[in-house]
Amino acid sequence: MISNPLPAITLNVTKEIYNYHIIAGAFRAPENAEKKLQSLLQKGYNAKILGINKWNLTEVAFESFIDKNEAINKLYQIKKTESEDAWLLNKEY
Repeated sequence: MISNPLPAITLNVTKEIYNYHIIAGAFRAPENAEKKLQSLLQKGYNAKILGINKWNLTEVAFESFIDKNEAINKLYQIKKTESEDAWLLNKEY
């Protein structure tokens, strides 16, 4: 038994929600999505697989953002330098 316990601490933690995703591609075969992911990671992007969309395609993002303006600015940069086919996905829930 502890006769003198420490007081409880309450932490307020806010979860950062990344709603804006710059899409590099959507793939029927998961192994193709993984190849694209690895390629983007090697190029220095903070890429990730977002999951499977309603058309049963695996979506791969160059990067994801909290701020819409930041996402749009990066999208323009990617369209100029990496892929004209990149587009912005807004997944606000």
